[in-house]
Amino acid sequence: MTANGIAYLDLYTEDHVSTVDHFLSGMGFARIARSQEDDRDSTLLQHGDVRLVVTSGPAVQGFLEKHGAGIADIALTCDDVAETRERAVAAGVVGLGAVDGAPAVAGFGDMRHTLLPATGGEIARIPPGRRWVPEPDAAPGAARTVRLLDHVAVCVEGGRLSEYADLYADAFGFSRFSAEYVAVGGQAMDSVVVRSESGGATFTLVAPDPGKDPGQLDAFLERNAGAGVQHLAFLVDDIIPAVHEFRDRGVTFLTIPDSYYDM
Repeated sequence: MTANGIAYLDLYTEDHVSTVDHFLSGMGFARIARSQEDDRDSTLLQHGDVRLVVTSGPAVQGFLEKHGAGIADIALTCDDVAETRERAVAAGVVGLGAVDGAPAVAGFGDMRHTLLPATGGEIARIPPGRRWVPEPDAAPGAARTVRLLDHVAVCVEGGRLSEYADLYADAFGFSRFSAEYVAVGGQAMDSVVVRSESGGATFTLVAPDPGKDPGQLDAFLERNAGAGVQHLAFLVDDIIPAVHEFRDRGVTFLTIPDSYYDM
């Protein structure tokens, strides 16, 4: 059995209010629900087909101390949760038992994958094990800018791209979509894309070229204490209007180095 899509991503952060506000006011997400417990505070956001959870509190402090703010869980929807977990563990993925009542396995670095059923509709895409309270008048409207999560970019250690690509193929039924050598920000890097058969989950794996000078990917790996999610790529209808809209909302864009277009 295979994993076929991404139910949600859980972002751990120290500053809950500012992080939620960035996605609400800056990127047009809607607040769907809130879960407040003794050891953690979570807000469920949605824009288009993208569901993002923002979580803070003592329960996530260990992750934050080691890695800083970042994606800690990419929940995968599965044809058959039990069989997908069994296949993943047989392929060498570390099983994490039940997390919040749902099976989970290790992902990239200290990130995990909660495994959820593909059936069940929208309710199945809510993180389990939390006391969710719907936010009043917060139902997501029609997608205005962000349509869906195009891919998740994951930075891994140099020389380990094929290892991770093979692991996701064996564990979750992903296939290698493309492989290329790219140069971004002046740093040489390798890249491999792995994608679920349904196309609902795509991971772009990037790694620094061990034979070249260190650059931004090496800095990320050091700062993150290992592999992890480097960025999220959102699909929009038209990039230029989307950039103008986000800038008007206060979103800051990075300067694109000339070398980005070299290839």
